[in-house]
Amino acid sequence: MRAASVELERRRPVWDALSDLFLDRELQPDDHRRIADVLASSGYSEAELEEILCREVGPVLWPNLLSVAGVWTGFDRDWLEGEILRAENRPWFRGPPRAVTMTLVRHDWEQIRAQLNPGRAASQ
Repeated sequence: MRAASVELERRRPVWDALSDLFLDRELQPDDHRRIADVLASSGYSEAELEEILCREVGPVLWPNLLSVAGVWTGFDRDWLEGEILRAENRPWFRGPPRAVTMTLVRHDWEQIRAQLNPGRAASQ
């Protein structure tokens, strides 16, 4: 997958949509559908989207889910982009292990994935 800084126009809506998984509120089915629609229209594969979630968005936003009074209305898009690109330029910064990120957002990610691949959800 290409570096985030090379595909900014394509990545921005994906980052914005995935950032909702880290808000300090419970996502609703309409939220899952909206996020899935944005992700599906990006053209990234499910594996690529999970990489973006775990390597770009998660390392920046995971602390919000552990905060006593975290952000619940939405993250500033310019701030988020800046933080992701700064992290990309610091190869030593990896954030939490993939397992930690996925544990924090597992339920919502599963709901979104099922809508990205509706046939798969029916066959499980």
